[in-house]
Amino acid sequence: IQRLESINRHFVDGSKEFESALTKQQIALLKRQVALQPKVSDIIGLTLNATISLLIQRALLGDADSVRREFKIADKKFWWLKVRALAETRNWPELEKFSKSKKSPIGYSPFCKKLVLITTTRLRL
Repeated sequence: IQRLESINRHFVDGSKEFESALTKQQIALLKRQVALQPKVSDIIGLTLNATISLLIQRALLGDADSVRREFKIADKKFWWLKVRALAETRNWPELEKFSKSKKSPIGYSPFCKKLVLITTTRLRL
């Protein structure tokens, strides 16, 4: 984190606003991952999407939603991540609850496709 903050100072000094913004976002993500490390030991260094997916897979839905709000993840993207993560862990009750929580911004086809994909894969094994 300290190295990234040092790099960010160079970006600010060099008027590289885009690079500075990305570095600040990466620093914020790493700080958040460090805070979550007691709950999820293997979270450090993951991408934002992978962080949210891992939190959902570990049933830390409140933390996943908190990260979503902090990093301003769009509804559609979050719904895709959550559907995929819940289906991969075969958390059918939570997936059903999520599908009924409010009107889906991605439609209901992804729910059905993931269900079919997971059950088809299971049948092949």
